[in-house]
Amino acid sequence: ATENELNTTLDALRRQAAPVEEELARTEAERSRQEENERQTQQALRKDESNWNNARLQLQRTEDALHQLQHEIEQDLGFVVVEQSDSLAYQPPLQLDAVMEQLPILDQLPDGFESEVRETRARLSRLTNVNPEALREYEEAAERHEFLTTQSADLEKAIADMRKVIKELDELMEEALQRTFAAVSEQFVHFFQRLFNGGTAQLILTTPEDITNTGIEIIARPPGKRPQSLALLS
Repeated sequence: ATENELNTTLDALRRQAAPVEEELARTEAERSRQEENERQTQQALRKDESNWNNARLQLQRTEDALHQLQHEIEQDLGFVVVEQSDSLAYQPPLQLDAVMEQLPILDQLPDGFESEVRETRARLSRLTNVNPEALREYEEAAERHEFLTTQSADLEKAIADMRKVIKELDELMEEALQRTFAAVSEQFVHFFQRLFNGGTAQLILTTPEDITNTGIEIIARPPGKRPQSLALLS
């Protein structure tokens, strides 16, 4: 009868702890899923950051090349500034045909002209390496980078919230296990003394600081015997 009573008590205590254990298992699984999502998002974020940096570098190179070309054109051609006055609000376009007819015909090119042509061609050739899509690619990379950064922050917050829930469930589990252990220990001592008509018995947690993973050591001393492990009793 005493064994049946003990089993009944243990079953009741297990039923009380079961919902907490199930909720803890579900929460742990959800946390693992969230952490995997964060890992994948962080991986995608690192990849897009690399693409974003490359696009930004390409855009900078394009802008530098355009500025250099603009500077060279200004150096070669200079600026023509036309000043207008109130008395001359409109100036007719220059008649260049007559000017062109008066230009001399050259029998040979001026010194250094061929060199300037080669340099100009070389500059134009370098400009062909400029990526015309650099600005668009940069804007797309920046937009995706911002999206992934926001998503990563949301996932980190979700994981932090999940860890908080798990911590609370761990505390509830520890409290439930402490109550269960105390009740079982009390019942064990009671039934042991009834079975052996006296004596002492004790249940000891092997690692009380980690009750969810602890083992239980049983110390018992029937009347007239030395304390020993219950497993050694016959």
